[in-house]
Amino acid sequence: MMRQQRGVTMIEVLIAILIFGVGVLGVAGLNLSGQQTNQKAYQSLLATWKAQELVETIRANSGNVASYLNTYTSIPTTSDDCIASACNGTEIATYDLATWFSSLGDSLPSNTLGAVYAASGTDDYVVYVIWDNRDDNQSCEIAEHTPSTTLLLTCVRMEFSL
Repeated sequence: MMRQQRGVTMIEVLIAILIFGVGVLGVAGLNLSGQQTNQKAYQSLLATWKAQELVETIRANSGNVASYLNTYTSIPTTSDDCIASACNGTEIATYDLATWFSSLGDSLPSNTLGAVYAASGTDDYVVYVIWDNRDDNQSCEIAEHTPSTTLLLTCVRMEFSL
């Protein structure tokens, strides 16, 4: 007569713990991946919001749109405070850009850049917000504005017309 087993062996317990551990590691990996994706989406949302903010600022001072045009290497600075004192349109544009560039660093990673370009001969403009997202292998094409420039960075490109 065969004896009936009443419990589990040590090998069965170890296999069950191993399977459970692999499952927990898989869930932890998915959680980490989800958090990284969420952070990238949040940065893209903030960059889009900052680009839209600059577009609306330019539209409010559209008579001086040429004063807003710059490249990502020329970050304007100003000593004018156009909120506390009266400024002309060009000074307002410089103040707007200086405060906008300053706010980019407050909202996005500290190495965030911005640019405003005009399409030649038209009233079409492009605002770029560019930041380094080392986990992301996409390129930011701005070649139509600066020949042979392809940046391995993340960017938001917003086109608008006046």
